[in-house]
Amino acid sequence: MAFNKKRIVYKSGKHYYSKTYHPKRKQESNHALGAAAAAVGAYLFNGIGERSLASSRQPPAAQLPPARIETSQRTFHYTGGNNHIDALDHKIVESFPGKIVRKDLTAMLKRGANVPTFVLEYLLGMYCATDDETAITAGIEKIRKILAENYVRPEESEKIKSLIRERGEYTVIDKISAHLDEYNDYYVARFANLEIEPFLIQSEYAVNYTKILMGGIWCIARIGYTYQQDSMEDEKKRRKKRGPEDSPFRILGLKPIQLPNLDAAEMIDKRKEFTTFL
Repeated sequence: MAFNKKRIVYKSGKHYYSKTYHPKRKQESNHALGAAAAAVGAYLFNGIGERSLASSRQPPAAQLPPARIETSQRTFHYTGGNNHIDALDHKIVESFPGKIVRKDLTAMLKRGANVPTFVLEYLLGMYCATDDETAITAGIEKIRKILAENYVRPEESEKIKSLIRERGEYTVIDKISAHLDEYNDYYVARFANLEIEPFLIQSEYAVNYTKILMGGIWCIARIGYTYQQDSMEDEKKRRKKRGPEDSPFRILGLKPIQLPNLDAAEMIDKRKEFTTFL
């Protein structure tokens, strides 16, 4: 009989038959294997526990002292009257009057005001280019008043238009651009924030400030208002669609803000008053 095979003989009716089959193997006991696995698990667990306990017993890492930041001795920060400036600051202010801008004042005015930085710096150069704290405080209040009354915000456009009409003229701070209407041979301008229909602008502004034709410039503009009542006959003669020449708004005065007005000769002349140590 072959290995691991069994043969049986049985009777069915008058005949005898034989049958060979493979008996099922008895399942070996896993007690020894289970004991070995338990032993390995206990070893690993105890090892991890000992390492965790050992790490918890380690002394804490040494605390590093806070970093020491060296501060410059020259301070120029606005503190509401307690500001300190040194001799070099005084000399710069005296040598370049109206051209010194304190960046700390720019940052202070910039908070909460949606105004271009160069507009703020232009106004600071006009009213706060000094080392006198009293004058600076007065200048800050003046700038805030100008921004509140004259800087055009889109949502206040109709209010500004009404002020121009009621007062006859009004000064605004806004961005103005222009283009040449070659068919009618005049320059047509419009503001960025002040929502008024395009109007005529004098040729001298387009010639003297060419950037007004290249995207526009920020400016301080004095705007006038003159309304002409046409008679019925004149109205019939006029074309149906009004053009820029019919606008009651006109420019009475314009002062650019963005255009640089640096005098190189003056800068070179003032340079000799300063000494450079190598």
